[in-house]
Amino acid sequence: MSGYNHRLFRAGHIVSSPWTAEELSAGIIAIAAESVYAPSTTGLRQFVDEVSCVNVQEGEQKVLIVLSDSNNTICGFSQIRFFDDVADLDFILIAEKVRGKGLGREMLLLVFKMLSGVSVNRILLEVGSRNNFALSLYRQLGFSQIALRKGYYSNGEDALVMEKSL
Repeated sequence: MSGYNHRLFRAGHIVSSPWTAEELSAGIIAIAAESVYAPSTTGLRQFVDEVSCVNVQEGEQKVLIVLSDSNNTICGFSQIRFFDDVADLDFILIAEKVRGKGLGREMLLLVFKMLSGVSVNRILLEVGSRNNFALSLYRQLGFSQIALRKGYYSNGEDALVMEKSL
């Protein structure tokens, strides 16, 4: 691994964290603001609130993996939802200042490891058709395209739907 720390937040589980929920939301939102593919601020805050919740209902599971440096500065995050045997990898976003250091790959390997402990047998994701770095990484790690969503992103870019069997 790269020397960066990772913390896994999962609804229904108490996790020791160096951040308050507000700090965690702010750090994630700052990284998301750097990306054309990022979700809404409201959606991110809601997800952080949900994974911070100790009381969880049956059904869809939600997980947030956060990468930070030695100063606990949030450098990247991944948002995953899974139900039964399918996981949706909603986002992997890495801060601009640390891109190109293999953190996206590290994050995906953490996701695979986390999912190996549950009954998930495939992962789905969407990626911008012009996001060549992400596309290359996903293909290297065994994802294949299964669908195309025309004009999916706010900038008009298409999204490729990709899948990996575990």
